[in-house]
Order: sequence, then C-alpha cells, then structure tokens
Amino acid sequence: MHVGELVVGKGLSVFQVHEALGGHDCHDAATCKLYFNVTGGGDNGRGVADYVSPDDTTAATCSSGMGNVNCGTGEAVSHSAGSNFLIYWNADESRELLDGVIIGGGLLNATGCSGNNGTKNTPTLTADLLGDWREELVLRETTNTALRVYTTTDVTKRRIYTLMHDPTYRAQVAFEQSGYNQPPHVGFHIGAGMADPPAPSITVR
Repeated sequence: MHVGELVVGKGLSVFQVHEALGGHDCHDAATCKLYFNVTGGGDNGRGVADYVSPDDTTAATCSSGMGNVNCGTGEAVSHSAGSNFLIYWNADESRELLDGVIIGGGLLNATGCSGNNGTKNTPTLTADLLGDWREELVLRETTNTALRVYTTTDVTKRRIYTLMHDPTYRAQVAFEQSGYNQPPHVGFHIGAGMADPPAPSITVR
C-alpha cells in the first residue's frame, strides 16, 4: 500500500495491490473514489507507486504484477516504479528505484551490505535524516556487525523543506520500521513540473 499525492492536485491517494484474488487499484484517500480498479488475475504479491520519470506529470506510475500504469487513469505506461523500494537520491525530482543495495541500476552499489526480507530485498531504512530533502540509505553490513548510512553528493537546484517536516512522511517513516516495509511518501507532489511545496505548519511550545 502506498499513500501520497499520486494524482497531481487531488490530495492523498492510495495505491493498493491485492493478494489472493489479485488485482490492484488507486483511489482517493478521503472519499474512496476509484481512479482505476483491476480485479482478478490471481495473487498480486506487491507493488510500488511514485513519480519515477519526467513523463509522470499528471500522476505517479503504479507498478505491480499487473503491469505499469498511470495512477490517475489506469492506462499502461512504458516506465516502471519497480517492485521493491524507492529513494530520492539525485538532483532531479524523480524518485530512483532501489533494489537491495543498488540505486537506479548503478547510481550506488553498496558492496559489503545486504538487503532484508528475501526477494523484497528492502533496506534497513530510507529517510530524510540529514536535511536537504533527498533521502539517506541505511543498510546492514552483510556480516551483521554494523550499519552503514549512505547520502547523496549530488547538488540540486530544487529547494524543499526537509521531508520530516511533513506529517504524512514522518508517520510513514515510523511504520517503515514497524509494519510491511515500504518506502515513505510525502503528502504533496514531488515530481517533474511540481509546484512549490507547502510551507510546513509547525508550532514550537
């Protein structure tokens, strides 16, 4: 399950894959109105949704065992959000695919480290830990004797408040470690052609 602004300008949406009887859908988080819905086809084990290509200007890409589609319409698209994990890493607003210890097919290969959870190959944690707005990657060493923290060195012109300022993101980082491990999402659109992000509503007492 993925929760974020998966359809531009529509607020929070939910992308969900369905095990057992199969299928997947994307729906409005507030009203449950369906943007698309596919049923049947047998067990659909997992899926990922986010803006992973500069072509994603109206809606995120939803990828699962049912194929790769536009979250807002269900129409097929040529690019994939993968099946395992995602990370904000380089200078553009598109999210990179993360599979185990490899980002974007080779932007980073964390040799000496391992993923978790078998074929899901998930990291120990991804989160905006050090500021900026790109995310850090926390991995366990293959020997299970230490944790490593990786951060990007790419310089970006995009300016966004730290992602931890966003309550949707902060909550999802928390359940990243206590539930079915999926990448955290913010409550607003980050992607090609994005509007300026909202100023966080923070009160210090």
